[in-house]
Parts: sequence; C-alpha cells; structure tokens
Amino acid sequence: MLKYAGGNRFDEVKNHINAYLNKSWQYSSINYTRLDRLIKACLQDDPNQRPSMKAIVSFLKEECDYFYYERNRARSSQARLCIN
Repeated sequence: MLKYAGGNRFDEVKNHINAYLNKSWQYSSINYTRLDRLIKACLQDDPNQRPSMKAIVSFLKEECDYFYYERNRARSSQARLCIN
C-alpha cells in the first residue's frame, strides 16, 4: 500500500510513525486527525491503556469520541469514552 502511494507519500507516512515512536509530537502544536489519535492510542507504552478492537471499531464508527490516554484533554461534557 505504501509503495503504491509513491516515494514522497511513503516518506511522509514513515516520518509520522517515527514521530509517534519518538514521542516528539505535542498536542498543543498538532491538529490531530482521528487516524492520528487512533495510532497514538495503539502505541501507548502501557498495554492496559491501549484500546481493544471493540473500542477501535466503535471509534471508527464514531460511536465514541476519545480514548483513555486523552482523558485529561478539554472536551465537551457529552464526549463519550471509547471503552475496552
């Protein structure tokens, strides 16, 4: 899939993944997309804080709004936690 997207796109995706792994991204400086947030949830150091497949599917279906690692971010009172 990445090769199909072309060299530039592959490098861009690789850089995004490396940034997550290096923990160099900060919430205040990045406008996260839903996919960015999902990737970060799946890369949590503590396995107990990673989402289950059920939570991932719920998030992708927009049945919930945020993951456990995002619990301290400001959000509306109606936001729904993606429960494992």
